[in-house]
Amino acid sequence: MVRVKASELKKGIETVLCKGKWAVGQGVKNQIIGNEIVIDTDDDNMNIYNANGGTFVWYKMSYQGDTIPRLTVEADKLNKYIRSGGIVTLSNNDGILTISRTTGSSAKMPILDRHPHLESILRTKLSLSNDFEKKEGMVISNKTTLRTVVQLDSSKFCEALKLCESVNSGIYTINIDKGNLTISSEKDREMYSESISVEHNSNATVRYTGPFHKFFKGTLKIATNDNNPVLFKTDNIIILRAPRLEA
Repeated sequence: MVRVKASELKKGIETVLCKGKWAVGQGVKNQIIGNEIVIDTDDDNMNIYNANGGTFVWYKMSYQGDTIPRLTVEADKLNKYIRSGGIVTLSNNDGILTISRTTGSSAKMPILDRHPHLESILRTKLSLSNDFEKKEGMVISNKTTLRTVVQLDSSKFCEALKLCESVNSGIYTINIDKGNLTISSEKDREMYSESISVEHNSNATVRYTGPFHKFFKGTLKIATNDNNPVLFKTDNIIILRAPRLEA
Protein backbone atom coordinates (compact mmCIF):
# COMPACT_ATOMS: atom_id res chain seq x y z
CA MET A 1 0.00 0.00 0.00
CA VAL A 2 1.05 3.62 -0.54
CA ARG A 3 0.24 6.84 1.29
CA VAL A 4 -0.01 10.11 -0.63
CA LYS A 5 -1.28 13.63 -0.11
CA ALA A 6 -4.88 13.77 -1.29
CA SER A 7 -4.43 17.22 -2.84
CA GLU A 8 -1.40 16.03 -4.83
CA LEU A 9 -3.17 12.91 -6.04
CA LYS A 10 -6.14 15.00 -7.15
CA LYS A 11 -3.82 17.37 -9.01
CA GLY A 12 -2.09 14.43 -10.69
CA ILE A 13 -5.37 12.95 -11.89
CA GLU A 14 -6.53 16.30 -13.26
CA THR A 15 -3.22 16.76 -15.06
CA VAL A 16 -3.24 13.41 -16.87
CA LEU A 17 -6.89 13.87 -17.88
CA CYS A 18 -5.97 17.21 -19.53
CA LYS A 19 -9.53 18.48 -19.41
CA GLY A 20 -10.01 21.63 -21.46
CA LYS A 21 -10.42 23.02 -24.96
CA TRP A 22 -9.27 20.76 -27.79
CA ALA A 23 -9.52 21.36 -31.51
CA VAL A 24 -11.69 18.57 -32.88
CA GLY A 25 -12.38 18.59 -36.62
CA GLN A 26 -13.34 22.16 -37.54
CA GLY A 27 -14.53 23.04 -34.03
CA VAL A 28 -13.48 23.17 -30.39
CA LYS A 29 -14.68 20.78 -27.67
CA ASN A 30 -14.19 20.72 -23.92
CA GLN A 31 -13.01 17.17 -23.29
CA ILE A 32 -10.38 14.89 -21.74
CA ILE A 33 -7.86 12.62 -23.43
CA GLY A 34 -9.42 9.52 -21.83
CA ASN A 35 -10.90 8.41 -18.51
CA GLU A 36 -8.64 5.38 -17.96
CA ILE A 37 -5.37 6.16 -16.16
CA VAL A 38 -2.36 4.05 -15.18
CA ILE A 39 -0.68 4.23 -11.77
CA ASP A 40 2.57 2.63 -10.60
CA THR A 41 5.48 3.32 -8.25
CA ASP A 42 9.24 3.18 -8.46
CA ASP A 43 11.91 3.84 -5.86
CA ASP A 44 11.45 7.62 -6.12
CA ASN A 45 7.91 8.44 -7.22
CA MET A 46 4.35 7.39 -7.64
CA ASN A 47 3.59 7.83 -11.33
CA ILE A 48 0.30 8.55 -13.05
CA TYR A 49 0.06 8.17 -16.83
CA ASN A 50 -2.46 8.67 -19.58
CA ALA A 51 -2.37 8.60 -23.37
CA ASN A 52 -4.43 8.51 -26.53
CA GLY A 53 -3.53 8.42 -30.20
CA GLY A 54 -1.76 11.79 -30.10
CA THR A 55 -0.88 12.60 -26.48
CA PHE A 56 1.22 11.12 -23.67
CA VAL A 57 1.11 12.56 -20.13
CA TRP A 58 3.24 11.54 -17.14
CA TYR A 59 2.79 13.02 -13.65
CA LYS A 60 5.26 12.24 -10.84
CA MET A 61 4.55 12.66 -7.13
CA SER A 62 6.07 11.64 -3.82
CA TYR A 63 4.69 8.80 -1.73
CA GLN A 64 5.34 6.77 1.41
CA GLY A 65 4.99 3.05 1.97
CA ASP A 66 5.62 0.02 -0.18
CA THR A 67 5.63 0.01 -3.95
CA ILE A 68 2.50 -1.11 -5.79
CA PRO A 69 2.32 -2.94 -9.12
CA ARG A 70 1.06 -1.18 -12.22
CA LEU A 71 -2.73 -0.81 -12.25
CA THR A 72 -5.36 0.86 -14.41
CA VAL A 73 -8.46 2.56 -13.01
CA GLU A 74 -11.26 4.87 -14.10
CA ALA A 75 -10.24 8.40 -13.13
CA ASP A 76 -13.75 9.69 -12.44
CA LYS A 77 -14.45 6.89 -9.96
CA LEU A 78 -11.15 7.39 -8.14
CA ASN A 79 -11.48 11.17 -8.09
CA LYS A 80 -14.85 11.21 -6.39
CA TYR A 81 -13.42 9.45 -3.31
CA ILE A 82 -10.50 11.85 -2.86
CA ARG A 83 -11.11 14.90 -0.72
CA SER A 84 -8.57 17.68 -1.00
CA GLY A 85 -7.07 17.55 2.50
CA GLY A 86 -5.06 15.01 4.44
CA ILE A 87 -3.48 11.71 3.48
CA VAL A 88 -5.06 8.85 1.54
CA THR A 89 -3.89 5.25 1.41
CA LEU A 90 -4.15 3.19 -1.78
CA SER A 91 -3.97 -0.59 -1.61
CA ASN A 92 -4.46 -3.24 -4.28
CA ASN A 93 -5.91 -6.63 -3.40
CA ASP A 94 -7.34 -9.23 -5.79
CA GLY A 95 -8.25 -6.73 -8.49
CA ILE A 96 -9.81 -4.21 -6.11
CA LEU A 97 -8.35 -0.79 -5.26
CA THR A 98 -9.11 0.40 -1.74
CA ILE A 99 -8.92 4.13 -0.96
CA SER A 100 -8.86 4.85 2.78
CA ARG A 101 -8.21 7.71 5.18
CA THR A 102 -7.09 7.94 8.80
CA THR A 103 -10.57 9.21 9.66
CA GLY A 104 -11.87 5.68 9.16
CA SER A 105 -13.56 6.21 5.78
CA SER A 106 -12.81 3.88 2.88
CA ALA A 107 -14.00 3.12 -0.64
CA LYS A 108 -13.40 0.24 -3.03
CA MET A 109 -13.39 0.19 -6.81
CA PRO A 110 -12.48 -2.37 -9.48
CA ILE A 111 -9.12 -2.32 -11.23
CA LEU A 112 -9.41 -2.49 -15.03
CA ASP A 113 -7.75 -5.19 -17.11
CA ARG A 114 -5.67 -2.72 -19.14
CA HIS A 115 -5.44 0.80 -20.51
CA PRO A 116 -6.52 1.07 -24.17
CA HIS A 117 -3.14 2.68 -25.01
CA LEU A 118 -0.95 0.73 -22.59
CA GLU A 119 1.66 -0.25 -25.20
CA SER A 120 2.13 3.41 -26.16
CA ILE A 121 2.41 4.43 -22.50
CA LEU A 122 5.06 1.80 -21.73
CA ARG A 123 7.04 2.53 -24.89
CA THR A 124 7.01 6.30 -24.37
CA LYS A 125 7.77 6.01 -20.66
CA LEU A 126 10.81 3.90 -21.47
CA SER A 127 12.04 6.44 -24.02
CA LEU A 128 11.56 9.37 -21.61
CA SER A 129 13.11 7.67 -18.59
CA ASN A 130 16.67 8.12 -17.39
CA ASP A 131 18.84 10.55 -19.33
CA PHE A 132 16.86 11.43 -22.44
CA GLU A 133 18.03 15.07 -22.31
CA LYS A 134 21.22 15.16 -24.36
CA LYS A 135 23.48 17.93 -25.58
CA GLU A 136 21.98 17.59 -29.06
CA GLY A 137 18.37 17.77 -27.79
CA MET A 138 15.69 15.61 -26.21
CA VAL A 139 15.74 12.03 -27.49
CA ILE A 140 12.13 10.84 -27.59
CA SER A 141 12.74 7.65 -29.61
CA ASN A 142 15.44 5.78 -31.49
CA LYS A 143 14.52 7.78 -34.59
CA THR A 144 13.63 11.23 -33.25
CA THR A 145 15.62 13.85 -31.34
CA LEU A 146 13.89 17.17 -30.67
CA ARG A 147 16.77 19.56 -31.30
CA THR A 148 15.18 22.95 -30.62
CA VAL A 149 14.99 23.28 -26.84
CA VAL A 150 14.06 26.33 -24.76
CA GLN A 151 13.64 26.94 -21.06
CA LEU A 152 11.42 29.60 -19.49
CA ASP A 153 9.21 30.46 -16.55
CA SER A 154 5.99 28.52 -17.05
CA SER A 155 3.91 31.45 -15.76
CA LYS A 156 4.90 33.53 -18.82
CA PHE A 157 3.95 30.68 -21.15
CA CYS A 158 0.67 30.07 -19.33
CA GLU A 159 -0.39 33.73 -19.42
CA ALA A 160 0.26 33.90 -23.17
CA LEU A 161 -1.64 30.67 -23.79
CA LYS A 162 -4.65 31.89 -21.78
CA LEU A 163 -5.03 34.80 -24.20
CA CYS A 164 -4.42 32.53 -27.19
CA GLU A 165 -7.17 30.29 -25.82
CA SER A 166 -9.57 33.26 -25.97
CA VAL A 167 -9.37 33.15 -29.77
CA ASN A 168 -11.23 29.81 -29.44
CA SER A 169 -9.53 27.96 -32.26
CA GLY A 170 -7.99 25.36 -29.93
CA ILE A 171 -4.88 25.37 -32.15
CA TYR A 172 -1.64 27.00 -31.01
CA THR A 173 1.50 27.77 -32.98
CA ILE A 174 4.90 27.82 -31.33
CA ASN A 175 7.63 29.57 -33.32
CA ILE A 176 11.18 29.66 -31.95
CA ASP A 177 13.41 32.08 -33.83
CA LYS A 178 15.70 35.11 -33.33
CA GLY A 179 15.87 34.79 -29.53
CA ASN A 180 12.11 34.59 -29.07
CA LEU A 181 9.48 31.97 -28.45
CA THR A 182 6.30 33.27 -30.10
CA ILE A 183 2.95 31.71 -29.25
CA SER A 184 -0.06 32.49 -31.43
CA SER A 185 -3.56 31.38 -32.32
CA GLU A 186 -5.96 32.54 -35.00
CA LYS A 187 -9.48 31.92 -36.25
CA ASP A 188 -11.76 33.78 -38.68
CA ARG A 189 -9.45 36.83 -38.94
CA GLU A 190 -9.10 37.02 -35.15
CA MET A 191 -5.56 36.46 -33.87
CA TYR A 192 -3.45 36.75 -30.73
CA SER A 193 0.34 36.52 -30.64
CA GLU A 194 2.91 37.01 -27.87
CA SER A 195 6.69 36.71 -27.84
CA ILE A 196 8.88 35.68 -24.91
CA SER A 197 12.67 36.12 -24.93
CA VAL A 198 14.50 32.78 -24.71
CA GLU A 199 17.87 31.26 -25.48
CA HIS A 200 17.76 28.55 -28.13
CA ASN A 201 20.11 26.43 -30.19
CA SER A 202 18.05 26.22 -33.40
CA ASN A 203 14.78 27.39 -34.94
CA ALA A 204 11.49 25.51 -35.18
CA THR A 205 7.78 25.98 -35.79
CA VAL A 206 5.05 23.57 -34.68
CA ARG A 207 1.27 23.66 -34.29
CA TYR A 208 -0.59 21.62 -31.68
CA THR A 209 -3.83 21.37 -29.74
CA GLY A 210 -4.28 20.74 -26.03
CA PRO A 211 -4.86 22.72 -22.78
CA PHE A 212 -1.52 21.71 -21.28
CA HIS A 213 -0.60 25.20 -20.06
CA LYS A 214 -3.18 24.87 -17.27
CA PHE A 215 -1.04 22.34 -15.42
CA PHE A 216 2.50 23.76 -15.47
CA LYS A 217 4.33 25.26 -12.49
CA GLY A 218 7.92 26.46 -12.15
CA THR A 219 10.53 26.09 -14.86
CA LEU A 220 9.24 24.77 -18.18
CA LYS A 221 11.28 23.20 -20.97
CA ILE A 222 9.84 22.97 -24.48
CA ALA A 223 11.46 20.84 -27.17
CA THR A 224 10.45 20.34 -30.80
CA ASN A 225 11.52 20.39 -34.46
CA ASP A 226 9.63 21.77 -37.45
CA ASN A 227 6.30 19.93 -37.63
CA ASN A 228 7.47 17.27 -35.16
CA PRO A 229 6.03 16.30 -31.78
CA VAL A 230 6.31 18.94 -29.07
CA LEU A 231 7.52 17.98 -25.59
CA PHE A 232 6.74 19.96 -22.43
CA LYS A 233 8.69 19.19 -19.26
CA THR A 234 8.61 20.53 -15.69
CA ASP A 235 10.07 19.02 -12.53
CA ASN A 236 7.21 16.51 -12.26
CA ILE A 237 5.29 16.60 -15.56
CA ILE A 238 6.18 15.35 -19.04
CA ILE A 239 3.74 15.84 -21.91
CA LEU A 240 4.44 14.70 -25.47
CA ARG A 241 1.97 15.82 -28.12
CA ALA A 242 1.83 15.02 -31.83
CA PRO A 243 1.93 18.04 -34.18
CA ARG A 244 -1.14 19.34 -35.94
CA LEU A 245 -0.20 19.38 -39.59
CA GLU A 246 -1.69 21.57 -42.29
CA ALA A 247 -4.31 19.84 -44.40
